[in-house]
Amino acid sequence: MVNIRVAIDAALRRRAVGKDHAELFLKTAKVLYFPQRTSTAALHQLKGTMPEPDRQRLAGYLRSPEAPDAKREDALALLDRMRQDAEQYETVPVPEVAAR
Repeated sequence: MVNIRVAIDAALRRRAVGKDHAELFLKTAKVLYFPQRTSTAALHQLKGTMPEPDRQRLAGYLRSPEAPDAKREDALALLDRMRQDAEQYETVPVPEVAAR
């Protein structure tokens, strides 16, 4: 839900969706079984409930490069941090293991 909420907040700021439809989208996404909880699945569930032009505008925004992907951005930040940390060492540190 975090990724979906971040994307919907951005869609609201970009006026790709109105407040009422954003809330409807979030409610729809929240009731989906979590492994199946995607923007695409929520948009599919909204067929016939949200006016089609509004649903298509939101779908277009969520599929665009402008839409944030919080999970991807977090993963890239983690990899960048790991790279920075690794560059501080001349060699790869080897964990010490006690011999018995």
